[in-house]
Amino acid sequence: VWNKIHVPKMEVCLFKAINDYLLTKERLLQKQIVVDQNCVFCNNHIENIDHLFFQCNFTESVWLWSCKFFFQTPKSLLSFSLKDDLQKIVSISSLKSLNSDLFQLSLSVCVWHIWKERNDRIFQNRFTERSQICTKIFQTMNIRMAKSKHFKNITGMNEAIALKWGYTSQR
Repeated sequence: VWNKIHVPKMEVCLFKAINDYLLTKERLLQKQIVVDQNCVFCNNHIENIDHLFFQCNFTESVWLWSCKFFFQTPKSLLSFSLKDDLQKIVSISSLKSLNSDLFQLSLSVCVWHIWKERNDRIFQNRFTERSQICTKIFQTMNIRMAKSKHFKNITGMNEAIALKWGYTSQR
């Protein structure tokens, strides 16, 4: 989870999600805090980690966009279980490549923006369209890439990786 190009608050959110520390509605009920347990996005299922981040139709569409955009592959890359996907990320990240760093970053950015949208809907009654969430994910990835030393002087392999991940340099 921890990586130099990540945003710390997004890393913490991903860490909490992976370890089931986020206070989803299911977790609040386990702590005997009475809440409506339905998912704020679809209102059809109990809100737990896997449903919230992968199984809900709303968030699945965010992941499908991310898979097509960042990974240039259908959702088959992700298993739609946060713990299973973490194992894939750990094996990919052992390669110590820029591409694996960006893969890790994209996971934390997606989880963060889904969690933030969930909280905005519950606590501020503010709803954002899926396409706007995807735009925020793209912008966050670009900002982090712009701040990364790997993208200061884009040449050769880094240029190909940057283009794959949608980085648009402000040259």
